[in-house]
Amino acid sequence: MGSLSPARIASGLRRRLLRWTGIEPHRIDRRRFVAEAAPMQLPRSSPLKRTPPRAPEHRQPGYTDAYDDHSLFYDVFWRDGELVFVGPPLANLAAETLGALRFDGQPTGRLARRLQFNRVDITTFDCPHRPRRVDLDIGGSRLAAHVSEDESAVFAGTKALITLSRNNDLRWIEDWVDFYVRAHGVDAVLLYDNGSTAYSPRDLLRRIAAVPGIRAAVVVAWPFAFGPGEDPTGTMWDSDYCQYAMLEHARRRFVRDAAAIFQVDIDELIVTPGGGSVADLLGQSPAGALHFPGRWMRYVDVTGTPAPRLHRSHRHFVDDGNAAAPKWIAIPSRVPDDVQMGIHDFLGGDFAPTRIDHPMLRHFRAISTNWKYDRSRPEPFDPDRHLPDAEWIAEMRRIGWTA
Repeated sequence: MGSLSPARIASGLRRRLLRWTGIEPHRIDRRRFVAEAAPMQLPRSSPLKRTPPRAPEHRQPGYTDAYDDHSLFYDVFWRDGELVFVGPPLANLAAETLGALRFDGQPTGRLARRLQFNRVDITTFDCPHRPRRVDLDIGGSRLAAHVSEDESAVFAGTKALITLSRNNDLRWIEDWVDFYVRAHGVDAVLLYDNGSTAYSPRDLLRRIAAVPGIRAAVVVAWPFAFGPGEDPTGTMWDSDYCQYAMLEHARRRFVRDAAAIFQVDIDELIVTPGGGSVADLLGQSPAGALHFPGRWMRYVDVTGTPAPRLHRSHRHFVDDGNAAAPKWIAIPSRVPDDVQMGIHDFLGGDFAPTRIDHPMLRHFRAISTNWKYDRSRPEPFDPDRHLPDAEWIAEMRRIGWTA
């Protein structure tokens, strides 16, 4: 047998470090690193499948291929005497899955607690000591996962951006981070990479961490199926688990002790009335959360030579009543554990974020990979239709984005 190459030896050491400690070995430092999830997924060949929530007659073409019927958990991590599992709804697989879990080879011997949210299950077990691994024998398959590390200390006291992204241009991401640093005092980024093919998580981390003002940056490799969208009638959203689980995972493993979290996408920037940090408005909220509407920003060709497709190239909107979907920011410790952090609002309970009527969110139409439809082409300028957004233009000047 020939000698092992240095690369193979290093790879083996990295795997052993992860298995023994749960600590990711490929970090720039303790506050800038790529984090891996520890999923438990049924083999594609398994006879066991999650039953889709949508009746066959309501499934659009491609629904079955896009639907995640095999992920039991996206990640398992230990924090404060609890073992936490985050994933899609266990649905018909719940009893068989939870009854067969083993911690370091031993039966759990504990009663599971489940929060069954909209498109997400969070399952916890009392576990005084952190096990190294979790095992599961189910449907003739043996599954195993290392136990991930609680990383909440990385983001404690920060103002953190959170989003899910796939293949967005690195310049867009850099500008997105830079804007929030300049305009709102953000100093941390938690970005879930949904299986990008245009660059690696490591490349993404380097770009984010290099933005001046960022003191904590984590890219989470999150390569799970995004899931099918709405049904043909446009009224049914029930099968896209990935992003909903991402938010609850972020809240529990990473940002529970953050001073504020900004739950906004790469194509979304917050502009407050009169300028200034939205964190100041958040501090005045009795609930510790703000919910606000959005405005679509248009990529308009005014001169006949389109500007580069960037956030700052969008300066106009159309006053047609077509508002962009609302978003929110929050102090995570103020949101009750049984209230779900949804993509556009908070779900469940009587939690009441402060609702703002002014369209603070700007949603930039052409900052898109066109995964739904082509939004990349500039619109010919129509002075009767395209209105300059004075607040946005003033904000760019204030933060130094324009001369």
